[in-house]
Amino acid sequence: KFLDVYLSRAGIYANIKDYKASVNDFETAMKMDKVYSETYLLPYSISLAGLGNFAKALEAVNDFLSNPKLNPQSIKAGNYRKTTYQFALDYDKTHPTANYVFAPKNMGDSINSDALEYFPSLTIDGSKMIFTRRINNDEDFYESNFVNGHWTKAKPVSGKINTNLNEGAQNISQDGQWLIFTGCNRPEGAGSCDLYISYYTKEGWSEALNLGNRINSDQWESQPSLSPDKRDLYFASNRLGGFGGIDLYVAHLQPNGRWSDPENLGPQINTKGDETEPFIHADNQTLYFASNGLPGYGGEDLFVVRKGADGKWTTPQNLGYPINTINDEGTLFIAADGKTAYY
Repeated sequence: KFLDVYLSRAGIYANIKDYKASVNDFETAMKMDKVYSETYLLPYSISLAGLGNFAKALEAVNDFLSNPKLNPQSIKAGNYRKTTYQFALDYDKTHPTANYVFAPKNMGDSINSDALEYFPSLTIDGSKMIFTRRINNDEDFYESNFVNGHWTKAKPVSGKINTNLNEGAQNISQDGQWLIFTGCNRPEGAGSCDLYISYYTKEGWSEALNLGNRINSDQWESQPSLSPDKRDLYFASNRLGGFGGIDLYVAHLQPNGRWSDPENLGPQINTKGDETEPFIHADNQTLYFASNGLPGYGGEDLFVVRKGADGKWTTPQNLGYPINTINDEGTLFIAADGKTAYY
């Protein structure tokens, strides 16, 4: 009957994202003493939303906000969550049935290890995957090949691209010939993180070249995505002159082989918040990205825009629950078939 223990354990379960156990402990405490537990209605609502129970989460946060003794910080936090729960319910009404099956499969021990793996990138035929693996804070590129229906055991890519410096956030061109990636705090770098390019040769990947001061600024450039024809380079940057913290940009390969000055993708896509992790699909018209500045479920959500015949982007569409949750989502790669996502 120790009320505080149930409330504390509910918070611990929420932190490790075991939302079902968190909700059970919160509800046990509330049955024991509803008045004492009222101040926990906000974290309780967050755990309910973590389970996808947005209607009940909205009820709980409304109860929380009805308390006249709340301080301004609590009111602000409560109203933020209320906005996200309402968004979830409204989205559900306008998208009554998801047109996909959300049953993610772990890629297994050929790809995954006890280290961190992220930023998957595939060639257009789906036969090769390059990804970043971080071991003891050192990021390197690994590759795996799809052979006879299975991914081969991942190994470091061949050539000179991996160094004792960090290499991360990469994108392989769809023909498998170019690898554009992020290098940070390098002696020849223009800013904290720059974009680099490596070319596939008979000896493996060439030594990386900095993409130069048209693409790179004295700020942060990262998360490149190359169009299928290798003519457009999308990336994220917090350079001066943007709409928010981090914005999305595109540069175009000119006939003389040089990249144009990057163009900001504009206020249709970029917000006062952060837009990150752009991915241009093999159709060269569909762009996916993450944002914490557009309406969503909380944290960074995944969005999609499509380029019209006039070259303009459509209004960003949230990919919805359960792809997006109350947590951060990102690094989505859609295969050429348009039906399979890796993340």
